[in-house]
Amino acid sequence: MREKVFVDTSAWKALYDKDDPFHKLAKRALAGLKRKGSFTFTSNYVVDETLTLLRIRVDHASAVEFGEYVRASKVITTLPVDAGIDNEAWSIFKRYHDKTFSFTDCTSFVLMRKLSLDSAFTLDDHFRQFGLISVPKRDDIQSILRRKRFGR
Repeated sequence: MREKVFVDTSAWKALYDKDDPFHKLAKRALAGLKRKGSFTFTSNYVVDETLTLLRIRVDHASAVEFGEYVRASKVITTLPVDAGIDNEAWSIFKRYHDKTFSFTDCTSFVLMRKLSLDSAFTLDDHFRQFGLISVPKRDDIQSILRRKRFGR
């Protein structure tokens, strides 16, 4: 059975921002998902968050390129966040006061559980902190952060 993977904002941003320290790692991870024939999902909230992030931190052209890709893609399923998902996400958001989960992260957690998605393609620790599996591996991400911190 093919793996079902949820793509998070941090992965989209790294893929569309050539200056992102995780750009190459994200491209390798995406190539691996494609090679395995993984089913890929994201949400309308993640798309919104990514469009805004790319517009502010990269440029308008990158945001439009991302938006056009997701809208036309035959391999990305964009899941809607409805009122039920929103309410469950709000409960998670309130409960985890000790974490820095965004509200969009919380909606993603709910969608992943409801649809039994296998893992999240993400570059932050939030999904792992919530108990979900994430790709790429945490060690690969930490290695890049160490190199960046020490100027290597």
